Amino acid sequence: KESSIMRKVIAVNAGSTSIKMAIFDDFALKDGQEKPLAEVRWEKDIKKLTIKFGKYKNVETVPFERHTEAFDYAIKCMQMAGSFRSKDEVMYVVNRAVNGGPNLLSIDPILITEEVQEEFKRNIDHAPNHNKPALEVSTAAMQAFQNAKNCFRIGGDEFAYVYHSDEKNMI
Repeated sequence: KESSIMRKVIAVNAGSTSIKMAIFDDFALKDGQEKPLAEVRWEKDIKKLTIKFGKYKNVETVPFERHTEAFDYAIKCMQMAGSFRSKDEVMYVVNRAVNGGPNLLSIDPILITEEVQEEFKRNIDHAPNHNKPALEVSTAAMQAFQNAKNCFRIGGDEFAYVYHSDEKNMI
């Protein structure tokens, strides 16, 4: 029996000097509503983190040097903002990756397994400034959301890469 809990999808774009994240309600996405419940952006160079949810926007200075620190903090912010109560509500974490190499070419999200992570590591030099943070954050996401399906989305843009119209039915 499927749970009546509103399930969530987290989109992550870990770039060379930033992270952009958004959390979406799965049912709303399937209904064509693509406005996130909350958005977080961390900018490493200026040590700034911005979170938006509803009409609320908060900008703060943060001491983080590593993408994984910002990811962990962003998850806490999303939870404190009420985007989800329990990590078990998160059904997907989709990590954008620039280029995973020739064996990780797909227009669809790729479920991250040990084999996929190893393949991604072998091809990290295809986009070293972006792939290294993507790998680190995807590993952190797998640890933080052990009951979720953690995926890579190779290529694409900011948050639209999570759900193109042909992918909505896959999830």
